Amino acid sequence: MSFSLREVTIQHNLFDSASGTEPSQTNLYYWIALDAIPSLQKRKVFTLLSHYTIEQLFNLNADQLAKHKLKPEQINAFLTPNSTHIEHCLEWQKSAADNHIISYEDPRYPALLKQITSPPLLLFAQGDLSRLDSPQIAIVGSRSCTPYG
Repeated sequence: MSFSLREVTIQHNLFDSASGTEPSQTNLYYWIALDAIPSLQKRKVFTLLSHYTIEQLFNLNADQLAKHKLKPEQINAFLTPNSTHIEHCLEWQKSAADNHIISYEDPRYPALLKQITSPPLLLFAQGDLSRLDSPQIAIVGSRSCTPYG
């Protein structure tokens, strides 16, 4: 599946998940692209999404994006998303029936997870999604562990 972000139309809004259906593949494309913006803090993401739909955000020009105090590499990532990364993610989802990519706006996104300070924009899940709403145990590791850690 190949997309051009400048040519697609989105039917979902960030805060409108009342339909109860999964977001479209095109909308998921935008979410993966947004999640891949380098060093973009969640606070900034949600501020931007309070002013624009995700579609509008990816249709802003460089000057409009710069007004939001984005770094040049972030502006470039909005204007030319990493389609290889996005396609790789979508292919992973298609590779097995129990592979799921759940965006923040997806009605399947766990409500309790939305309440943390910096919720992930995407969840990559395998298996039974009904388990997302049941009590969980998490093991947290570090990519850059210090000797003390």
